Amino acid sequence: MPVIACVNTNDFAGRGDRYVAILREAAMRAAPSQTEFHCITEDRFGGWWNKMLLFEPDRFDYGTRVLYFDLDTVVIAPTLAPYLDPALPFMMLRRADPRLAPGSGVMAFTVSPRTDQLFAHWMSSTRSRGHLSRLRAGDQQFISQYLAQRKEPTGLWQQRFPRKFLSVKHAQLVRQIAVPDADIVYFHGFPRPHHVRYGWIPSVWRLPSDPPYTATAPPTLTVGPPPWPPKRRLAPWVDEFTRCRCEKANDIGCRECDCSAPP
Repeated sequence: MPVIACVNTNDFAGRGDRYVAILREAAMRAAPSQTEFHCITEDRFGGWWNKMLLFEPDRFDYGTRVLYFDLDTVVIAPTLAPYLDPALPFMMLRRADPRLAPGSGVMAFTVSPRTDQLFAHWMSSTRSRGHLSRLRAGDQQFISQYLAQRKEPTGLWQQRFPRKFLSVKHAQLVRQIAVPDADIVYFHGFPRPHHVRYGWIPSVWRLPSDPPYTATAPPTLTVGPPPWPPKRRLAPWVDEFTRCRCEKANDIGCRECDCSAPP
C-alpha cells in the first residue's frame, strides 16, 4: 500500500496544521486508491534531521512505496501514480547547482532492509556530531552521500519527468498568474506559499473550505523594493505578490490583519 508522507515538527512556519491539511487535501486527491497519508510529528533529532525518521524500521511495512513532500510543496498533479511507481529507484530533486547534493524536498523510496540500514547508519553517525556538523546541506547531503557510497540506484525527478517538478524561484513562478504546466512546485526558503497574496499560488494552495479566490495580479505595482524586515529580504520580482492584501503593511506579515488567512 503506497504512502504519502510529510514531517511537521515545531509547528512549521507557525502554521503547521494548515500546511499539513493543504498538502493532505491536494496529495490524497491525486493519489491512487488505498494510499495512506502519514505525518511525522516527533521532534526527535531537531529540524530537518527529523526526516531521517522516514527510514526508521517498522514505521512502514517492507515493500511500501513512500512519496515524501516537504510541507511547502504545492501539488498540482491530477494524479501522483507515476511518482509512486515501485519500479523507480530512490528519487530525489536535482538542485540548480549540479555540484550540490540532490534535494530531499520531494523523495520517493521503497521500504526495505536497505532503508533500515540507512537509518542505522544515521543513528551511528549521531554519536559523532563533528561528522554531522560538516554536512551543511543537512539531511539531503547525508542521504545522498550514503546512497552514493553504497552505489544504490538513484534517480532525479527532473531527469525522469522533465518540466513536471519546478522550483518556484528558479522557474520564477511567484509572479505568474496562470497555473504552471507542472505537477509539483517546490519552495525552498522564502517566500513560503502563505506569503504569496496574488497570482496562481493562493488559487491552488488552499482548502476547499477557504473563501473563493480568482488568481489576479496586484492592484498596483510600485517602483523599488518595499522595506522588508531585516534578514528576510526577497528578490524584487516577488515584492508586489507577497504584500499583505490589507495594504496596512509592506512587509511579510501584517499587524493589522490575520495574514494566516487566505486572500
